[in-house]
Amino acid sequence: MFSSLYAYFSDIEFFGDMLKIAFFIYSYPLLPYISYLTLQETIKSKNIFLYYFVFFYTFF
Repeated sequence: MFSSLYAYFSDIEFFGDMLKIAFFIYSYPLLPYISYLTLQETIKSKNIFLYYFVFFYTFF
């Protein structure tokens, strides 16, 4: 019984990883556009901490 439960949960974990990978592949062409929008919002709000966050999030 426990082994079947373990198999079930490891299957769910694998499925979650597959979903994450699929979402990343699907959203990959949108990433530059999303980061551009984020940059525009950052420039509009003139928040210096947001500048740092976007910079580090983009380049590191």
